Amino acid sequence: MSIIIKKFISILIRLDRITKQFLVLVLDLVLSLIASFFTFWLIFPNLLFDYNLVYLLGLFLFIPFFISFELYQAIFRFSSINTIKNVLLATLIYSVIFSIILTFSNFNISTNFAIVQPLIFFVLVTLSRLLISSIILNFTQDKNIIQNAVIYGAGSSGILISNLLKHYNILYFFDDDSSKWYKKINGIKILPFDSIKNHLIGNNISKIFVSIEKINLVKRREIISKFQDIDIPIRFLDNLNSLLSGDYNNDDYQLKIEDIILKNTNFNTSEVEKFINGKRIVVTGSGGSIGSELVRQIVRMSPNILLLIDNTEYNLYKIQQELEEILKNLKIKVKIKYLLYNICNENKLETLFKEHKPDIVYHAAAYKHVPLLEHNIVSAVENNIIGTLNLVKISLKHGVKFFTLISSDKAVRPTNIMGASKRFAELVIQANASKNNYNCKFSVVRFGNVLGSTGSVFPLFNKQISNGGPVTVTHPEVSRYFMTIIEAVGLILQSSIFSKGGEVFVLNMGESIKIIDLAEKMIKLSGKSIKNDKNPNGDIEINFIGLREGEKIHEEIFIGNDIEETEHKDIMKANEDFISLDTLEKEILNLEESIKLNKYSQTIKILEKCVNGFIYQSTSKN
Repeated sequence: MSIIIKKFISILIRLDRITKQFLVLVLDLVLSLIASFFTFWLIFPNLLFDYNLVYLLGLFLFIPFFISFELYQAIFRFSSINTIKNVLLATLIYSVIFSIILTFSNFNISTNFAIVQPLIFFVLVTLSRLLISSIILNFTQDKNIIQNAVIYGAGSSGILISNLLKHYNILYFFDDDSSKWYKKINGIKILPFDSIKNHLIGNNISKIFVSIEKINLVKRREIISKFQDIDIPIRFLDNLNSLLSGDYNNDDYQLKIEDIILKNTNFNTSEVEKFINGKRIVVTGSGGSIGSELVRQIVRMSPNILLLIDNTEYNLYKIQQELEEILKNLKIKVKIKYLLYNICNENKLETLFKEHKPDIVYHAAAYKHVPLLEHNIVSAVENNIIGTLNLVKISLKHGVKFFTLISSDKAVRPTNIMGASKRFAELVIQANASKNNYNCKFSVVRFGNVLGSTGSVFPLFNKQISNGGPVTVTHPEVSRYFMTIIEAVGLILQSSIFSKGGEVFVLNMGESIKIIDLAEKMIKLSGKSIKNDKNPNGDIEINFIGLREGEKIHEEIFIGNDIEETEHKDIMKANEDFISLDTLEKEILNLEESIKLNKYSQTIKILEKCVNGFIYQSTSKN
């Protein structure tokens, strides 16, 4: 019999949400009829079959109130005290409306009916919810694998979560409020947070749930730091709407970038807005990670016109859709042109700049996937160097006042084609900036990895964790500098107002982070445990796959030691040697010739000659 029930429940659980909601509504309709029948039987037995319209009224009147309290959005197996409260409130309103209708109608039936029927109906609905919840949990839950857990936060949300997490055995609440200490909620003791380590030992705790209402970023980071030395998976449960509706899945958590990077960067937005407001601005690579965030921030500062250049149709389409939504929500008007251009096409750029006479250029377009560029040397050089040169020449010709190249820490003592091509692009900017007769203020902004960008380990690790692992790390010792895209772009815009021409601005990336530490932290903060020799029953395994072609174990952000501070604590200026414009122009002619003839070996020789310290190491053929 139990096997049949299990199969039946399994079929029910697999039904789509709409079908489940319909079945629950049908059940409630049946319960309403039963409630009406028993009400007549109890107080009006002689009228049991005489008032069909009253039966119909009781049958359908409750529906709008049950819908308004979202009782058909909830999932039975997560029915709790909160579910009963919502059923009670909906039924009370239903009872009041029912009484009013009976009072002013000509049914000639006492309003007692509208009190007793909803009362019986409430009892039947509540029992049905709790009974079905109990049956589902009993037949779908393996009692041998119920895990011990604790909850940090003994407020109302913590109480709610303790009721919902029926597949966990909640041992303790922990809270910072001393007035709650050593009291009990649902029989569970509340303890000081400082004692958490003592109570975790020997209790085989599998997870720590953090439940604090209206948690902001500062508080979230503070909590993360508290759990830094506790080797137990942590799960933030701050989406109470999802929990209240019963739409809870233990594996649905998507880690936030802000959980990992704990920097606090301040921006002088008023100065940046003055700089941007009313200007004609070009953003290349505007559909990419950095370019799209540049556009998001710039559009809010009311430029005169935004000229967005990208050579990928889908990326340009995505940012178009997003900007249209931003403009609509903010109720602002900015003229925007979406240009499906390749920056290597000098004629198209010439026409564009001649027509619109831009004031500012943010050059974020670049090929930057390290292993891929090792196999596409000529394309990498053409896009990253010649494309940059085209923009520089046309900007000078058409009176651009500010030109910012978005660079990379891989340009520092590069070991790969991507880094060498970006350093060469930096040289183009520095050499042109050295000509004092130019009115354009050229600058470079160099920084490390941005979490969440295309190719970043953060979305890769998040996806791998969501898929159950393994998480792949190239090398146990590999480390990188990180910041969020929003922070990086905010500092890029901030550096514009400091530029006097020729600067290589380097963003303060904080301390270098070991990738293995990042992977472990992401697994832990995703509510999972690490599977290794010490914990063979863990959730997620970490595999080392070896460094990719051209990759370093450690990245750097400065070429030399001549570093100056700027007006902003997170923006530094690096004074670095570069090649004179006359010398560089000769090498660029040779570079253009090698690209035209597709001679990747000649291209490499020019890179090695111009980029100090670069020696091509790959044996791949292009």
